Amino acid sequence: MGLLCKNNKTLLKLDEEKEFRSMTIFYFTGTGNSLAVAKKIGGRLISIPQVMGLPDTRYQDDVIGVVFPVYWATAPDIIQNFIKKVRRFS
Repeated sequence: MGLLCKNNKTLLKLDEEKEFRSMTIFYFTGTGNSLAVAKKIGGRLISIPQVMGLPDTRYQDDVIGVVFPVYWATAPDIIQNFIKKVRRFS
């Protein structure tokens, strides 16, 4: 079905049978395509625009993923800002 990757290294093949106690997928979608992908991955789905205004952005799960479209070979500004905000509270 797909891969979870970081720095071009495969972390997890999504078609593997693995059990996680908890998995959160953050998503940003303009057309609905990224939401469809997030739903296929499964877990608890959280819309990034809905959490950007929250004061506490600390999340702890067995697996945390981010699904978003690529704009001009990079992540949209909202994704870059989300990653910075979450890192600040890590």
